[in-house]
Amino acid sequence: KDTKGFSILIAKPAELADFTDRFNLAYGRLITQKRKEEFKQIFYYKAYDNWNAYELAKKIGVNVCVYCNRSYTFTLGTDSKKGTRFQFDHFFHQSKYPYLALSFFNLIPSCYICNDTLKNEEEFSLDTNIHPYVEGFSNDLVFTIKPKNINFINGNHSAYRIKFKKGSHSKWNSAKLKS
Repeated sequence: KDTKGFSILIAKPAELADFTDRFNLAYGRLITQKRKEEFKQIFYYKAYDNWNAYELAKKIGVNVCVYCNRSYTFTLGTDSKKGTRFQFDHFFHQSKYPYLALSFFNLIPSCYICNDTLKNEEEFSLDTNIHPYVEGFSNDLVFTIKPKNINFINGNHSAYRIKFKKGSHSKWNSAKLKS
């Protein structure tokens, strides 16, 4: 496939998925744990100040977690004077795809609970999961929170269950709506 004009930073999710498939096919056997660490050094974004994460968060303008639509995610502060902002979840997980760590369409605005507790190390794909920049959430999805006990108020993920259901006019693939 012709990759002229391809930029890993601004590639759309389907292009990223295609790129990872081609990359793994061509170089997958060469990527050892040591090399993954080298990739992280090259592509990892630990120094948020270098790429203006707060500025990006403000421009995205998301004020509620795109996964659970429950936790507010206000952005207050700047890269030089830290405040609070949502976390950036890596739809294609950074431990497996460190070279996608700074790809804009791989950075999903999410709350701490969804990013670190619910999703954590789970591998997502475009075939099995809803990608907020592709499908969005609009009226295609209805969700509810089913508390198991009072600790759901504190965000304890084992104290509640998020249930998803297709909206009445949705054309989404039901298999992507895991409960």
